[in-house]
Amino acid sequence: MHGSSPFRGGLPSGVVHLRLGDETRMQPSSADQTQLSFDGVQLNCGKVVVECWLETDQAYPSAYFRRYVPALYVQIEANVFEDRPRKEGL
Repeated sequence: MHGSSPFRGGLPSGVVHLRLGDETRMQPSSADQTQLSFDGVQLNCGKVVVECWLETDQAYPSAYFRRYVPALYVQIEANVFEDRPRKEGL
């Protein structure tokens, strides 16, 4: 699975968190970075809650608790049959 998480410009550096259900991935982000990709994430079939946010390295006035900035949206590109045999009827 490949996902990108756009953020507004002008943000400080920090760590981007991507949570898919119970699994959380983290990746560093540089200042003013507006997009980030997480490659190689496994996604099971079924419903899952997706969350993505930037935890800034320094206080930022418009962030939640001055440190947390939610992604504007999360784009997910996945091939569900990539590593699995195709089941009959799907």
